[in-house]
Amino acid sequence: MENGLDRVLRALGLEMGTIWLHPHRVTRGLPPEAVEIGEIAAGADLRIPQVQAVSDWQKVKETHPGLVPLAGVMATLGIRASIAVSLEREGRAGGLAVHAPRPRAWTGTEIALVETAAYLLVVTIETLRAGEERRRLSRALKVLGRCNEAVMRATDETALMQEICRLVVEEGGYRLAWVGFAEEDPANTVRPVAQTGFEEGYLETVTITCDDSEHGRGPTGTAIRTGQPAVVRNILTDSAYAPWREEATRRGYASSIALPLIAGERTIGALNIYAAEPDAFAPDEVELLCRLADNLAFGIQSLRARTALRESETKYRALDVTERKQMEEKIRCQAARAEALLSVASRLNAQLDLDRVLKVVCEEARAALRVPMAIVLLHDDRRDVLELAAGAGLPSEFAERLKPLPRSLFGAYVREENPVVIITDLRTIPDQQVANLCADYNLRTGIGARLQRNGRLIGVLALITAGEVRHFTAGELALLQGLADHASQAITNARLFAETQRRLKLVQALRSIDLAIAGSLDLRVTFSVVLDEITSQLGIDAAAILRFNPHTLMLEYVAWRGFRTETIKRLRLRLGEGYAGQVALERRTIHIPSLPEAKRDPVQAQLLVDEGFVAYYGVPLIAKGQIQGVLEVCHRSPADHDGEWLQFLETLAGQAAIAIENVALLDQVQHSHLELVMAYDATIEGWARALELRDRETEGHSQRVTEMTLRLARALGMKEEELVHVRRGALLHDIGKLGVPDSILLKPGPLSPEEWEIMRQHPRYAYEMLSPIAYLRPAIDIPYCHHEKWDGTGYPRGLKGEQIPLAARIFAVVDVWDALGSDRPYRPAWPPEKVRAFIKEEAGRHFDPQVVEVFLKILEEKITKCE
Repeated sequence: MENGLDRVLRALGLEMGTIWLHPHRVTRGLPPEAVEIGEIAAGADLRIPQVQAVSDWQKVKETHPGLVPLAGVMATLGIRASIAVSLEREGRAGGLAVHAPRPRAWTGTEIALVETAAYLLVVTIETLRAGEERRRLSRALKVLGRCNEAVMRATDETALMQEICRLVVEEGGYRLAWVGFAEEDPANTVRPVAQTGFEEGYLETVTITCDDSEHGRGPTGTAIRTGQPAVVRNILTDSAYAPWREEATRRGYASSIALPLIAGERTIGALNIYAAEPDAFAPDEVELLCRLADNLAFGIQSLRARTALRESETKYRALDVTERKQMEEKIRCQAARAEALLSVASRLNAQLDLDRVLKVVCEEARAALRVPMAIVLLHDDRRDVLELAAGAGLPSEFAERLKPLPRSLFGAYVREENPVVIITDLRTIPDQQVANLCADYNLRTGIGARLQRNGRLIGVLALITAGEVRHFTAGELALLQGLADHASQAITNARLFAETQRRLKLVQALRSIDLAIAGSLDLRVTFSVVLDEITSQLGIDAAAILRFNPHTLMLEYVAWRGFRTETIKRLRLRLGEGYAGQVALERRTIHIPSLPEAKRDPVQAQLLVDEGFVAYYGVPLIAKGQIQGVLEVCHRSPADHDGEWLQFLETLAGQAAIAIENVALLDQVQHSHLELVMAYDATIEGWARALELRDRETEGHSQRVTEMTLRLARALGMKEEELVHVRRGALLHDIGKLGVPDSILLKPGPLSPEEWEIMRQHPRYAYEMLSPIAYLRPAIDIPYCHHEKWDGTGYPRGLKGEQIPLAARIFAVVDVWDALGSDRPYRPAWPPEKVRAFIKEEAGRHFDPQVVEVFLKILEEKITKCE
């Protein structure tokens, strides 16, 4: 942001400006107490247009009456003129403003420059923010993986909690992590039991409860009381954190999150994490940290179950023979159940791939309950059906024959008193397709447990027997439910991981497009990146971009991917023609799920038929309210995408539209800049001709010396960008003579010493005339210094040797060469050989010897060519 703002200010010759995009802000040339224009406007309930240029704030009442409330603030800050561009990115307000201390009539080129710079800066900020979010997600994923390993290895509850806190702080980069348990005392106290990080006595100085009181409405108490994560985005401003704010900010805590630890149906405490920066916990990061807390709660629950088992063994030794046998059976069942649960937990904690998770669930469930067949049916929310996702021990062709089952079929067997569904004889199921399938494979008894998370159905874990009816014990049903609980957690983790990876790829795709937009002005490169990302990230068969020509009102295909025929190269559409023409005309997304069943389009139909497309999406490319073109994506098979898919497609379309608009705007800026430069140069040449008309003896002199100066400067290695200023300086070398009276400038005879003193002031006059003009400031060396001499005897400052700017040293040689070789009223022109001899003689006194050497070579080459 700092570099971007500095570049904008340099381009405009300004020193005051600011850019902000919540929560970032950079200011230049304004006092520290200056407030963003956007905030001031919001306080005055103003509605500032997206781009606003004010040439004089003291006249704002006449020019911009709606901005009068800002005039006083601008006067206080010493601002007389401004350009402000308001921005909004994903709901965050911001803007770029540049200011001048004097009134200024802003040109269209300057306004366009600020507007373009504002967009590019906000894209850069968002790219960096996306990178930060990716870093945070990667950090949370890493912490989750390490914590899962700690849970698997744990043998002691306190050590486990301490290790989790350590990993959160050291691996995650958070400032503090601590675990608190909810006490069953009258005060509902939350007791810290483990902590790591920069704590410095914080937990000893604060009082935290989990009731609905002042000390219980903070994040920790809220998480325990509600069973949901509680996030404090900014400790300084969150009213619920008031009781602990002073102690927290003293230790550098800026934001925090409390994650409930839920064991079975009860919340036993919370894992609390603190960060040093505000807004530290993004939604995806929160979801991953919730999984971490769930795994910690599971580890605590498992360790407590082991402890209970050891206590049971102790009691067993004190029983008689009969009681021992009963206890042995109970312990055996408990041990088998605990072993099965620990086995599946250890295998699932090591998996983040959904297919692998489902396979492990089926294998472990089948082995633990000794059944021939186990399956997982996942719930499809949109169709409200259960689909086979994985299985173990499936008969041949069973998976192909089992069609999606309506959710109501499973729900009909659910009983409130027993969450596990028991179907004694599967052949009696009302669904004839399922009944016949079970009869064909001799499948008899089935039990199923809901896979659910936060009250939402994920699917069903089902076990099936063959042959005779089997009656499952209460312990076996409890084991199935325990396996289902672990499976639900693992499936949620795997889905979250896959979703996080997918979103990271989408963010990376947007970053790639942003980089292409910011790093290239070639639309072919940008379109190539856009189409590559669309086809790879959205899983489509073909995509194309049509660009709108506002002069011909035609849409033309300019880039495409995945097309097999050549038809697309010849197709052009008017507004309203074809699906793409309708998209552009109506400025809305068009989705055709089945092209064969849709009304045939006479313009695009042949292309779509030849390509074998079945589904079509057309998205308008709109930037700043102007239609830039259309993005088309097509499938060769039926496709049913969700809202997030379409939203990402429209986001990519927005990026493509911005790229087109940026290039068009840049073309306009470059064209305006070229016209402006040409106008400036024409003005300079006009000044030079005016000087020649005033000083008749130098007619044609400026043009001749300019051409020779440029030739000599190139031979001495000056760069082209420097030659622009050399040319302007050469044309204006005698501009200071405008300050010399005609009686002296046009005097036919020799000048008196007093008149020479006045004449020698014309370089100073040139400096005073040109230095206030930023555009001509780089050209000032020649008008100001071309009468300086190599030995230091020149004027106006007596510079010596390389103290004299190179451009002036070059021009001094050329100026004398042209003057001596031209007729004057008081003497005829010198012969060329005499001029060359004089210049050679003055090398080291009047002229730079190196410049003279190169200049004489140029003259020799010129003579040789003439001969």
